[in-house]
Amino acid sequence: MCQEGEKKLSYSFRERLKIAMKEDLKEKLGLSEKDAQFMWDNIGSICPISDELLDALRKHDPQFEGMDIDQIVDTLTKQEFADLVAEVLEQGFKKLAYKKQKDEKKVEEETEEEVEEETDADSDADSDADSTEEEAELECPEN
Repeated sequence: MCQEGEKKLSYSFRERLKIAMKEDLKEKLGLSEKDAQFMWDNIGSICPISDELLDALRKHDPQFEGMDIDQIVDTLTKQEFADLVAEVLEQGFKKLAYKKQKDEKKVEEETEEEVEEETDADSDADSDADSTEEEAELECPEN
């Protein structure tokens, strides 16, 4: 473990996190580029949460008894590690009063999709209005 100030930070957690983020973890957790950047900018505040969770795991799960935090990180499956990171980030973001952001590209795509949906809904409404007028004309005989 590395030291940063008074807090211990798991070297294995940070290294495995770097690798997992390059692979598919970022997408799996629904993190935007801004979220990932915030995480790395604040890793000193977020990493101690992982150490606390891993320490609790060591104390309460017999399979991890006698292991240090780095050894536990190394033995976690890919899914277990993803679950750990999700919990760490949830607590870390909450502690730092950070709300997950959307990527600008995704926001643009969603905005385009919303416009398309509204356009489709408007054209449906127009055709509904046209058919209602036609029905009204059929129902009322002319004098």
